[in-house]
Amino acid sequence: MPQYQYKGRNRRGIVVKGFAEAESLEQLKVNLRKNAIWVTEAKTKSELWQKLTSNQQAKISNSELISFTKQMGVMLNSNVSLLRAMETCQDNVSKQFKPVLTKMIEEIKSGKTYTQTLTAFSRIFSPFYIGMIQIGETGGLWGEIHQKIVTYLEQGATMRGKVLFAAIYPCMVLGVTIIGVSFILIFGFPRIAEFYEKSNIQLPFITQALLKVSDFMVHYWILALIFLVTLTFLFLSFYQKAPVKGWLDKLVFKIPVYGNLLRQILLYRFTHNLALLLNSGVPLTKALEVIRTTITNQIMAGYIEALDLHIKKGGEMAEYLQQNRFFPPLLVSMVRTGEESGELAKMVNDTSKYYEAAVERGLNKLIALLEPVLIICAAGIVFIILLAFYLPMFKMFQAIH
Repeated sequence: MPQYQYKGRNRRGIVVKGFAEAESLEQLKVNLRKNAIWVTEAKTKSELWQKLTSNQQAKISNSELISFTKQMGVMLNSNVSLLRAMETCQDNVSKQFKPVLTKMIEEIKSGKTYTQTLTAFSRIFSPFYIGMIQIGETGGLWGEIHQKIVTYLEQGATMRGKVLFAAIYPCMVLGVTIIGVSFILIFGFPRIAEFYEKSNIQLPFITQALLKVSDFMVHYWILALIFLVTLTFLFLSFYQKAPVKGWLDKLVFKIPVYGNLLRQILLYRFTHNLALLLNSGVPLTKALEVIRTTITNQIMAGYIEALDLHIKKGGEMAEYLQQNRFFPPLLVSMVRTGEESGELAKMVNDTSKYYEAAVERGLNKLIALLEPVLIICAAGIVFIILLAFYLPMFKMFQAIH
């Protein structure tokens, strides 16, 4: 019986890794699901070696993945066979994607299903992507499912672009300020220190403090760099591990303005993906299982899991949402209306459009708040440096007169 090295997420959304034996990949998923672990990646020992010695896990850009999925959707909607569609796409992809697609075609020819093939390339195809394909494979809706995935990928790219755009300006201001101040402290203040030492005057506290900081940066900058690198490494190493990630995911909601914006982003992704799946004919509980694999915030993932269990016990979606303060009254009202009218997918979709607009307003508000704050902080730092530079000069002029 082959041994698999697997990677997945538990009920709280935490990444879990380990080894397990199973007769097949599907049996491994079934076994681990009984332990509340949803597999996102699994390899046998031979496959692991192949992974290390091949290009099958090459990183593919989101735009190319969208292009590939769009082409597949068009051809499959035109009744082109899966294998023929993939072979056609092979001539239109990049050098990085071509060996991946070649390997996928080989896997399909060997008798594996499309879902099994995509699972072997989990760095390229997300759990949501694979879950949607599995749904299409079951219902025979190949083309339609690919078009739904394109919508999901494009919406995700648009949202990431908006968030990135909102972050660029503050980062630029902060970066330029740090570089400018560091340049002054390393190259400017040492010369000032020599001049003031020769003048034999009592330096103000602010000047003494900055001279000490300057001296430290000149002589011990390597220690500061090592400290920053170590701190970054520790953060990246422990961020994904419980209970650190759970604590940080909970803490981030308490940050003024940003916490509410993150909540709206998560609600938008939840409602948008849920509407996408429900409109594809996916049952509500199955849709919630797929969505949970896309949520990296443990708090939100926990809420979705609890909602899934509540519905499986016979409860209504609106009933659980109303009991949880994380979900706003608008969403509760829209879901309740959808459940009562039998148009849950439409109501959830309308709600996602509302949150999409709310996210845009939130991003604009965040930029409007950050811009003056960063400018004031930058101006304050420059003022302190100028003060430290000129105060001793004023003392010297007073002593001369």
